[in-house]
Amino acid sequence: MAIYILYEVKNARARNMILIVTGIVTLLFPDYFCFVLGALMMEQWSIGKLKYGYPLAALLAGILLGFPGSGFEQRLHIPYIRHTHGALTIGERGSLIAPLAAALILYAVLNYEPLEKILSSNIPKYLGRVSFPLYLVHVPLLYTVFAFVYIWINPTSSLFLLPLFVAFLGCSLVLASAGEAWVDKPVLDSISWTRKKLRSWRSSRNEL
Repeated sequence: MAIYILYEVKNARARNMILIVTGIVTLLFPDYFCFVLGALMMEQWSIGKLKYGYPLAALLAGILLGFPGSGFEQRLHIPYIRHTHGALTIGERGSLIAPLAAALILYAVLNYEPLEKILSSNIPKYLGRVSFPLYLVHVPLLYTVFAFVYIWINPTSSLFLLPLFVAFLGCSLVLASAGEAWVDKPVLDSISWTRKKLRSWRSSRNEL
């Protein structure tokens, strides 16, 4: 909601100032920093100021910083990372590293044409459309139905995890597709319709 409200501010400089101030505040709440960072990148990209060099280096850095999971430094026995705490801890929830890694990957996509073409093909575009409903449904589905199936069957071999994962992935995509068609798209269409009506109402007021 804050993003939609923000873009009612027509002055680009004012929007950027609001985003910068909000970004400084969200440094204390890193889980929300990615929203501000993404909006700032969109602002720069829309005016052609996000085109610089070294996209492949940015992609590699983003992947290397973004892939570690929680506790990876203990598994790799890297003491100087293990004793790093706070917002710059790699692989830990609540760190600024994950949003920065995502920003580097997004920058690479926007500036490396072959990668942009791949992600503009049909399957990635479909995954983009269903990404938000998929984000909402996959954890409840995993923690209820598939957790119950796993406990009920009590597999003795890890090979059982592959068909279970495929079934989980398929069910998640089906639910996400339904959510995109029946919830996400109608809501976005309603927002678009409301904004058009507001613009028309403002234009008619200005004419009067």
